[in-house]
Amino acid sequence: MTETSLLGHLSLRLSVHPENIATEALTIVLKRSRTASVAFRQFIGLTGVCLPDSLSFEAQQVGLDRAIPDLRCVDESGRTRAVVENKFWAGLTENQPVTYIRELAHSEEAVVLFVVPDARRTTVWTELLTRCSTAGLQLSSITQSSAITFAHVTPLLCLAITSWRNLLDVLNTAVVSSGDMAAANDIAQLRGLCNAIDSEAFL
Repeated sequence: MTETSLLGHLSLRLSVHPENIATEALTIVLKRSRTASVAFRQFIGLTGVCLPDSLSFEAQQVGLDRAIPDLRCVDESGRTRAVVENKFWAGLTENQPVTYIRELAHSEEAVVLFVVPDARRTTVWTELLTRCSTAGLQLSSITQSSAITFAHVTPLLCLAITSWRNLLDVLNTAVVSSGDMAAANDIAQLRGLCNAIDSEAFL
């Protein structure tokens, strides 16, 4: 049986939108733990996109066309360098992914990353490709691996997708190796929330 955490248990019972709690939890982990933020940037680096050390993390800030990405990663000059959209079982909104791609700093390396359950990774990726094609965005160099799937929109911009399990495994391995047990405990709570949401959707 898949275990849930206290956070997962309470979120499903007290929150209408537990997905927002998952986003806030991920943001807190990345803000509080230097090790986790470095591991996150290294994970993004698998796409070839190199994000700066100076990233700050902002949850659910309104952007272009009133779009509200779950997590925005901003450099010291205020430019959005990464947009992270955390999905569980909800569908894509009308802004995803095209509006997010267009609001990125096109003069710098940047990425739009979708984080979804393992079971949705293929179907959501297919829909993302279709929406980009419909909007006239020509993707190239599509690359698939067990960790992350990505494609280039331009030489500097990437669209990517991974699973919650993959991302949390990477962060957890890094913080445990560095002895950051506070971050490891936070990640365990977030993992339990993800498990709870997945279990609820299955039922």
